[in-house]
Amino acid sequence: MEILFWKAIVEIIQIPNDLNEIYTNGTSWLANPFGDQRVYGTKFSIGTDGFSWKFYMNSKTEAGARRAGYGLLSYLKELYSGLDGKVKVKPIGSIHLKKEISYLSELILPSPPYINNQIPLIQKIMNLAEYNNSHDIKVHIFWQFKDYEVNSVIRDDTKSTLRYDFYYNLRIFIEASPIFRQGIDRDVQLAELLGYLDYLTTDIKNRNRHCAVLKEADISAKNLLTMVDLFSKPMSIDTSIYDNDTKSFSKKMKAIDFSIPPNMHLDKAYKVHNENLGIPIKEPKILLGNAYRQGVLTKTKKYLHLHDLVHHVFISGLSGVGKSRFIAFLANQIKNQGDHVGILVINLVKQGEEGLYNPDIILRKRDLEFRVPYFISDKDIEVICKQVAAYLVSSLGLKNVVLSITKNVLYDDCIKIGFPKQHPEDVFMDVLEWLKTNPYHPKFNTNITRAIENRVISLLSSPFIKNILKLGPVPNWFIEWTKGKNVYVDLSNFTEDGKRVITHAIFQMVRTLLPELRSNELKYVIILDEAHEISEKPKYQSIDDDETVTRHYLEIVFEKVLRAFRSRGVCLVLADHLPNNLFEGVYKLPSIKVIFRSDKDFLQYISNYPEEQDDLANQKNRRALILDGVNARRFAIHTIDYSYQKQINEFGSSIKINCPNCKELLEMNAKFCHKCGTII
Repeated sequence: MEILFWKAIVEIIQIPNDLNEIYTNGTSWLANPFGDQRVYGTKFSIGTDGFSWKFYMNSKTEAGARRAGYGLLSYLKELYSGLDGKVKVKPIGSIHLKKEISYLSELILPSPPYINNQIPLIQKIMNLAEYNNSHDIKVHIFWQFKDYEVNSVIRDDTKSTLRYDFYYNLRIFIEASPIFRQGIDRDVQLAELLGYLDYLTTDIKNRNRHCAVLKEADISAKNLLTMVDLFSKPMSIDTSIYDNDTKSFSKKMKAIDFSIPPNMHLDKAYKVHNENLGIPIKEPKILLGNAYRQGVLTKTKKYLHLHDLVHHVFISGLSGVGKSRFIAFLANQIKNQGDHVGILVINLVKQGEEGLYNPDIILRKRDLEFRVPYFISDKDIEVICKQVAAYLVSSLGLKNVVLSITKNVLYDDCIKIGFPKQHPEDVFMDVLEWLKTNPYHPKFNTNITRAIENRVISLLSSPFIKNILKLGPVPNWFIEWTKGKNVYVDLSNFTEDGKRVITHAIFQMVRTLLPELRSNELKYVIILDEAHEISEKPKYQSIDDDETVTRHYLEIVFEKVLRAFRSRGVCLVLADHLPNNLFEGVYKLPSIKVIFRSDKDFLQYISNYPEEQDDLANQKNRRALILDGVNARRFAIHTIDYSYQKQINEFGSSIKINCPNCKELLEMNAKFCHKCGTII
């Protein structure tokens, strides 16, 4: 195809969020930013495919078209803080000039001055976009800077001022294509379309009572495309209007209002209050994504310093906003920048998430290698007994009165035989014996006894829990994690109590075995998505309610863990979709917060500005506010696209499972035997 010329296309994809002030000031995109005699064009498309707004310029070369497109877009960005767009170039050949338009009319405006001083033309187009969803309507506006005239205007008897009259040649065309719907008379639908077009002429009169009219266009589709021979009979408008109040001429005031209406059907720019992108981060650093500046997505990459992560990270986001993939990308970046850093992912809810992390070791419910000794001795045995008793009692939903009993039971065994019972189930059997020999009030004693017998013993006697929590040497997976391996622990198939007790057993093992450091150097990472599974506040607050009391002490244990981890070089990455239901320490103690689209109640804690709360509650997927308390930064990012890994190495899950009935070898995670039908 022979290329006749190139067309620069600037599609506006985002406009400022708060347009009221701009709209009131009459800031206009009708201008001549390049200061020459070129023809500019814009097109508003309204129809079944939605709404779009594009600017056009023609050039003899591809490079010239691209240059003009980026130049115009940059000018518009300067004019409207928060506006953004895309630049494309299109080669135009003879085949494109053969296009025909079934219905093309021209909007003829009367000569100014107008009765209402300004014609709200663009506002009318936006209103039409709300009314019409049945037909394809395109409004083309072409303009060319004509020249300006300088006149002397007498302000009073002694002073005069120069008036600069800025003239533009202007033509407005309307292209319409009726979309006929079945079951409705075609004449009715055509009348509907023509009525929409007539609306654009309503209430447009000059002071001589001349009205705007629609007439059949005297140009072809070829003229629209080439933008030549448009101004043989142009309407010229003076864009400098004399203001009787200020006794001056204002370039901002137009005979036709070409500002952006607040109800334009495009995405709005969300600006961050007190935005601070900070200074560049030094190596080693991990990538977060591309930064937004004043609501516009840029190509600037934003990073966190690797070792700042020891101050912990909290991530909030409703389902589907890109939270889980961002966490996986974060883990991948940590591994790239610190291959010595071990990453432990504790999966509490979602199945099949291991593909996001490409772990070296995967541990599941049935794996014999999955062990987390509930008790690990240390120098101060009394402190360890108290810590273990605290996490067991709180995570198992027992009242605080059982804490001292459990601690004493553990301590007595350690003093007498050097170590506690092999299984935590046996520990609570001893607690029951203690309650029998040292009873409380009968009703109180009965309630505690029933809770331990019916719930705690039942949970801890499970063969899976017994295998996981039994005493023994430090698990091999833990040793590999401290050497820098990625470990994935899948707790999705456990009960809520089981998830809590295993997770806190892991926390206790970390707190006991990892030495305290004097530096803020990141050595380990623990990732905990869907944190509500182990840190959700009770729904009802009552001092007489068992759940309220136990969750209160569980929160105390959890906050102590958070504080202890930092001194050991451990970063805890916590994430959830409804943070307002969590222990406050989960989202208040971490210094780094990543806020995707979140629940409005929680956002009141993040921001004091109602507008920003609304913006955060409605922001796009993969856009997140970063609150970096370590470096006093506050900005927004768009996360990097991150996909599942294709291959997973399952070192820890290498054990084979056979059907208990027919001994058939089963696939991993099989729920029933395909040979005999036995449910697993």
